[in-house]
This record gives sequence, C-alpha cells and structure tokens, in this order.
Amino acid sequence: MSTFEAVLASCGHADFTVLDVRNDDEVEKEPPVKGAVHIPLGELPKRVDEIPKDRPVLVYCAHGTRANHAASFLIQECGFSAVFPTTNRDSAQEIVQQVKAHADEDNRAATSARIKRGALIVGAVVVSAAAVAAVAWWIPRRRSSHDSK
Repeated sequence: MSTFEAVLASCGHADFTVLDVRNDDEVEKEPPVKGAVHIPLGELPKRVDEIPKDRPVLVYCAHGTRANHAASFLIQECGFSAVFPTTNRDSAQEIVQQVKAHADEDNRAATSARIKRGALIVGAVVVSAAAVAAVAWWIPRRRSSHDSK
C-alpha cells in the first residue's frame, strides 16, 4: 500500500496534518508544503502538543530518515495512531494533492448524485401535478356528461 493509499484509508477525505521535521536551514531553502506544521525533529518532544492527535499525520523531511524517526516517536511515545512518513517535501506535496483530488472527485460525484435525486423529485412532482391536473380536468367533464343524460 502506498503512503497516499494509507493516508486515504486512514482519513478518507477528512483533514490530516502535514508535519515537516526538516531543520530551519532546509526550510529556508525550500518552504514547507502549504499548510504544514514545521517542527524540527530535535524540537518535536517539546512541541508535540502542536500536532492534533485526533487526525492522521503525514510526516516528511529531506530524505525520509527523520520522518521515520518522528513517526516512530509519535506512535510509540505519544500515542498517535495514524502517522505516515514519506521521503521528502515533493512526495508529501504529491500525496496532499492526490488526497485533495480524490476528495474533489468524491465531492463532484456526491453533487451529481444530489442533482440526479433532485431531478427525480422534480420529475415525480411534475408527473403528480400532471395527474392532478388531468383528474381536475376530467371530473367536471364526467359530471357534465352524467348530468346531460
């Protein structure tokens, strides 16, 4: 299972936290993924409370080693249940984009389903209205044909 698939299986399309454990010098050269929490690995034990425990965490660094250490620490020492290390910033960015695209696709499908349900309801209302109109048209004519006999 790929990291993307693991994140997706864990959170569906709900929010997840992206954690950048690179050092400050690395972040100055290449900024974190948009929306990521930046906590250098050495500061993680002191700052772990900045990471929400109630949602999955995608962790990255420059090459994957520190991300693996951070993931182990978060799971074993801090009680996090869904932590996914990935190799680098580009990989993290790709996973974020894939999850977002998947969520967007599901949202489009849900919107389409709501539109179809709405169309069915409108269709049923139109048919019902037509039936009522037909009965309303037919009853007076039937009465007048009985009255003329």
